[in-house]
Parts: sequence; C-alpha cells; structure tokens
Amino acid sequence: MAFTNRTRTEKTIQVFVIHIAVIIVIAFIVAAGLTSYVITMHSANEMQNKVVKLIYSSNCQQIDNVNLYLEKVEDTAALFFSDKSYYEYDATAEHADEFERIQQQKMLQKRIEDLSVLQNFSDFGVVYSNDITVGWISNTIVQMFPKGGLYDYMSSRITDDKTESGWFFDYDKCYDRVYYVKRLNENAILVTAFYSREFASIFNVPEGMEQLQICLVDDKGTILYADDTALVGKDAKDQIPELDLQSEDYQILGKDNVVTKGLCKNDWSVICMIPTDVLFAEESQFARRSAVVAIAMICVIILLGMLLSFQASKRAGNVFHSITKRADYDQLTGLLNKASYREVVESHLSRETLAVQHVFLMLDMDNFKLVNDRLGHQAGDEALHKVAKAFRDIFDKEAVLGRVGGDEFSIYLSYAGTTYDRARTDIERKLDQLFERFATDISSQYEECRLALSVGGYQTWQRMDLTYEEMYQNADKALYVSKRSGKHQYNWYEDGEKL
Repeated sequence: MAFTNRTRTEKTIQVFVIHIAVIIVIAFIVAAGLTSYVITMHSANEMQNKVVKLIYSSNCQQIDNVNLYLEKVEDTAALFFSDKSYYEYDATAEHADEFERIQQQKMLQKRIEDLSVLQNFSDFGVVYSNDITVGWISNTIVQMFPKGGLYDYMSSRITDDKTESGWFFDYDKCYDRVYYVKRLNENAILVTAFYSREFASIFNVPEGMEQLQICLVDDKGTILYADDTALVGKDAKDQIPELDLQSEDYQILGKDNVVTKGLCKNDWSVICMIPTDVLFAEESQFARRSAVVAIAMICVIILLGMLLSFQASKRAGNVFHSITKRADYDQLTGLLNKASYREVVESHLSRETLAVQHVFLMLDMDNFKLVNDRLGHQAGDEALHKVAKAFRDIFDKEAVLGRVGGDEFSIYLSYAGTTYDRARTDIERKLDQLFERFATDISSQYEECRLALSVGGYQTWQRMDLTYEEMYQNADKALYVSKRSGKHQYNWYEDGEKL
C-alpha cells in the first residue's frame, strides 16, 4: 500500500514536472516567436519606408521629364516671335495688294513648317478672330466649329495673364491631345497640340518596379495620361482613394496602394502608384509564417526560426543596400538626386560650427536642350555623365554633389580652420579646372550646340541660422547673373547685395 502510494506520488511529481517543463517550453517558444515577429515586422517597416522613398524619388524624376517636355513645346512656340512680321500678320485685315497678302501668308506658312520639324506636333498653326487658320490646324478641330467660334474658344483657354498662354487637354471631351495656346496679337492665337500618348516615351519605370502605375493629372484632378488608357479623362480622386489633391508633395503607404504625388509645370501633378499587396507580398507572407510556426512548433521550430531570421536579416540587408542606392542617387549620373542632396546638405548644416566656411554652388549646362534636339537623348545622357565625372575628379571626396534638375547641378563644400579668402581662392581654382576640363573634354565634342557651363556661388561663415533654401536662392541668383552675362563663367552672391 505504501509502495503504491509512493508510486502514485512519483508519477504525480513526474506529471507535474512534465507540465512545468511543457509550460516553460511553450512560454519560451511564445516569447521567441513574438520576438521574432516583432523583429520581422520592424524590418518590414524599414523596408517599406525605403520603398516609399524610392517611389517618391522616381516621382521627382518623372516630374523633371514632364517639365522638360512641356518647356520644349513652349520654347518652340516662342521662336515664332523671332520676327515681328510673323506675329504681326493679320488675316482679318483688308489688303490693298492681294499679291502682298498671299506672299505674307506663304511666308507665315513656311515659318510654321520650319518650326514644326522641331517637335512631333499633331497641330501647329494660327487661328484668327474671323476663324481663318494658317498652318497645320487639323480638320478634326475645324469641323467641331462649323459655324465659327474656334478663335473664341481658344482665347478662353488662355489662363496665364503674364505670358498670355495656357495649357489644356479636354477639348470637346476628347482627351487624346494636349494643347498649348499663346496669343500672337489682338486678333491671332498660336495653337500647338501633340498626342497625349507621347508622354509614354518620357516616363521611366525603375528596375524591379514593373507594376508601378504613372498618371499625369491636371489642376482640376482629371487624369490626362495613364498607363491604363481607360482611366484617361476620369476623376483621379475616384480612381485613387488614397490621393490628396490639396497637397503639393504627397506620399502615403495605404492599405491598398502606395501613392506618391508631386507638382509639376502648369499645376499638373505626376502620381505614382503601386498595389501594396504586390509590393510587400513576400514580406507579409514571411511575417505570418513566422508567427504561426513559432506558436505551433517546439524545439525544432526555434532552430528553424533562428536560421530563417539569419537568412531574412541577410536578405533584408542586401535589399536595403540596393534600395538605398536606387532611392538616394540619380541613376544616370551617379550623383545624389534632388531630395537626397538636400537631406545631406541640411545634415551638414545642423552639425557645423561658426568656424566653418559654407560654399554652395549652382551649375547649369547652357544650350543643353540643343544637344537633345539635334543629336538625340543618348548624346545628352553622355554629356551629363561626363559632367558628373568631371565633378567627382576635380572636387574633394568631402564635397556633396547632386543633380537637382534636368541639366542643373549643385555642389556643397565646407572649409574648417581657414580664412574666407583662402576658401574662396581654393574653390575658384577648382572652378577654373572645371571650365578647362569642360572646354577640352565636353563642349568640344558638341561644337554645333555651343554647349557651355554657367556657375553661381554663395559663400558665408559665422552663420548658425543658415538654411538650405537661403543658400540655394542666393547661389541661383548668382547663376542667373552668369547666364545673363554671356554664360560659361562664374559669379558670386555676396550677403546684402541685390542681383
């Protein structure tokens, strides 16, 4: 009886110990699983932030591309004002000499044809107040106004009082063309149009982001261009619930989509969007699997979890490195992009002391548009790459180099333990080297385009309140003086002066 009781007690103790052991093991597994889950989710959040930054960086690049394209159209129209006989011709006036009238109209027609070869226009011509047209005004447009009214309609789309011009694309609820109108005189309007599908050639989708959707939206929120042509002409807010049209720069990691928005020329917006489940499918699946496995298994799962964590950390490190490089740097030149450049410069300013000299340079390639127009975009890309290499070769590794626009660059340098004049002498020596390098290795290869380099600089010290915006604006003012003074030179903005 005693033996039986001891046996029962022993078994009871064994069961109790087993229960305690099981509880401890389960508690350890749950703790390890939760820790693994938290770490995994933290890594996923870090990766998501990097991806959002990458998409926003791509958005900024698309904005630059749109602005350059629209500026080409405006520049072509501006060439119409090179001779007053072109823009002062009035088809509504009575001419005593019919032959003279015909010759003037032929001259105008010839000028339109010459300018049209610069751009792939679907329409390019002049509409007069009596609805007479000269140039390439398609029958499609004219037939929409069989009883007149074409001139009045085009006049109503001039929205910029300063330039007397305007952009629109919703002509007669037809969204396949983009229009630019500019007043020539009190009785004539220049009408320029191109197919909206032309935007497909200027939007670039980053590698690994093939499912990225890009939309171009006007100031009223109507979609002008989209990869999905069925969206053209629709309200962007109805198609993208996460979108905030009131904000100029906007980025959000929503439940359904990652959306970024940036403002470009004419108050139009470029919107980049990619489905969240597509972008983070692998990371979400990994997180769920880790949580389920950690709760369901015991010792084997602990070892497997450690192995998976190691592999995941290694993979995340590789992905982070790749994403960081793509998100922070311009893919063509290898320099910092606009957003990252500003971030790095502001970081320098936040930790510098009064004894530090700050130098901020703005550099612009004059006549660069001619390289793209005459020699092609590949030649333009090669010129940008060579300029960026010259920056890296001439300036110290401590210099911060950035591409802040299509053909616009910026350089930030700081000098500690030296005088104002010595810092100025050093930077001007480097600029002289840059001009010499540009003349021999770059501009000489594009002689027909008269490629030149203009520089504006701003230098200051003993400033604790110095901001990025102030340096940028002051250097930009000096750059304007360089371009106005004949280009291929540098000028400095001095504190207190007005340029």
